[in-house]
Amino acid sequence: MKIRAPYESMEESAKLCPKEQNIKIILRHSIRQDIEGKEAQLTREGVKIAELFGKGLGSSIGNISTSPIQRCIDTCNEIIKGYNKTHLEYKSPVLQSRMLQMPHVKNIQESNETWEKLGMEGMFDAFANNTYMPGIYDLETSVNRILDYIFETGNEKNTIDIYCTHDFQLSMLLLYHNEKKYEFKQILFSGDDTWPFMLEGMFLWKDKNQLRIAWRGKIIK
Repeated sequence: MKIRAPYESMEESAKLCPKEQNIKIILRHSIRQDIEGKEAQLTREGVKIAELFGKGLGSSIGNISTSPIQRCIDTCNEIIKGYNKTHLEYKSPVLQSRMLQMPHVKNIQESNETWEKLGMEGMFDAFANNTYMPGIYDLETSVNRILDYIFETGNEKNTIDIYCTHDFQLSMLLLYHNEKKYEFKQILFSGDDTWPFMLEGMFLWKDKNQLRIAWRGKIIK
């Protein structure tokens, strides 16, 4: 599969995807304003590169789903805007799902308290070590919840299904599918270039019911 993406490694990952199959792309939202809080909006650059990404997709879109957070919704809308300039118009609604926002949350109040106490890196330490966190599902359950949603939607042959989420959820998927979880968690938090970039994504498909993931130019499962 050929695409034009903000990162060369994503274009290399796309080349690893099999032909004539349904491919899932799980993206972090596009570039947002540098503002604390869940309502940070996309920057002008973020709007533009999302549109260019949609314009450069090499296959038909089957389904688009998003976290209900506005920057993710806006990312999807800009992808569609770009896509419609070079493809047959995409007319289906963008689906919204909490599974793309908080598949790890068992109890919202307790999970907020856990976040305040541990922070993001502390939560990933707990995920990597399979340590109990109040209000939070374990890593395996969290990842399976998001994957169940992804593979229950779309699935039309020869199409791309797009899922717009956040860095936390994308990193959970990466951590779960790495055998050396604690070592990989350390790598994830070791620098800006190891954490998922904005509008960076992974490619997923099933080969004889076996999950395959392409990330940064390599198949990791």
